[in-house]
Amino acid sequence: MDRAEEKFRIAYEWGSKSRRKIELKSGYKIPDALLNAVARIHMDQVPNEARAMWWEIVSENDPDLVTAFVAHVTAAQEEDTL
Repeated sequence: MDRAEEKFRIAYEWGSKSRRKIELKSGYKIPDALLNAVARIHMDQVPNEARAMWWEIVSENDPDLVTAFVAHVTAAQEEDTL
């Protein structure tokens, strides 16, 4: 998994440098390339261990993003139940 971790760290670094931002429902602005990486990591074929590794890297670098993303997903789920 060391190679995978290295690739995830590189993906995070590149994604976080994107200049275009997208505002989440929580109000947090996330670089669009990073949001695309999040979408890819949650594809069905990605193992849960890889997802956990990705979110560990994100939480080390930007814990506010993790909090904002959880709030975004929660808000979206609440809208779906209304």
